[in-house]
Amino acid sequence: MLKSHYGQQGHSAAVAVLRALGKFHGATWAWTNSLGGEEKLKEKYPLFFQELLDTEDGFRFMDALFRDSLKSLAPLTKVAGEEDLDRTILQSFGRYADPDFSPMAEVLEKLKSPTHFKGLSQSDCHSNNMMFKPDLASAKVLDFQLARYNSAVIDVAQYLCTSVKDSVLKEWKTLFNIYYQVVKETVELTGQHFPFTLNHLLEDFKTAQTLGLHLGLLSILGQKPQESYKVQEEKEGCNPEIYSANIENMVANNTGAENYLLAKKAVDLVKHITAIQPYNE
Repeated sequence: MLKSHYGQQGHSAAVAVLRALGKFHGATWAWTNSLGGEEKLKEKYPLFFQELLDTEDGFRFMDALFRDSLKSLAPLTKVAGEEDLDRTILQSFGRYADPDFSPMAEVLEKLKSPTHFKGLSQSDCHSNNMMFKPDLASAKVLDFQLARYNSAVIDVAQYLCTSVKDSVLKEWKTLFNIYYQVVKETVELTGQHFPFTLNHLLEDFKTAQTLGLHLGLLSILGQKPQESYKVQEEKEGCNPEIYSANIENMVANNTGAENYLLAKKAVDLVKHITAIQPYNE
């Protein structure tokens, strides 16, 4: 059973997904370790080490989308009755408005930390790529074409920020603890020792939240995501101009229950993520 609604998955679905991710990350970490570590994996499977954003245009497009999302939040705070959040947004993301600053480049650089939990990440971890048993007792993660050797908890951050209800996101600490225990148990089932503590993975998770927030805002505020893609010079890519127009249209017509709920979800996501990670450290 597919459950593909962004931001709509409940507690049971989230637990099932985090357990599935824990098994995947634990098993692939143990496999990498048995091969001889990162260098041996790179020698044998170089595809896992290719950059997902390997061009200047790629970074520029993603940075533009992030800035458009953040700019749209100011009027949306009024729709959601959260005007006081404007100050928090400015304090947390003020430097992101600088056209010479690349949020995506900074995030991806931080996630290359050699000290904590790295492994294969699915790298496109949202509700469209999940399949569940009818009773939500377990889940399967689909679509591994973008799998890369990276900070494994990128998948957890992306999933929680794009795919679960606000009430579930509030439980992120409990859910993350479930994820950690499954990773550890999976590694230990192979007879290997897992050297990372829960705090190690939490540090990685806090860094990954920047990327999670970015992708979460895109999923919430992209009014017509199918229109944000076009074929140009035989290349398919995100079109920030169309995305910006969608944002402007939503803000200009920000009345009614549907837009209130959209605004509330975006604002709540910012509140939760800024509480997890102070960006201007």
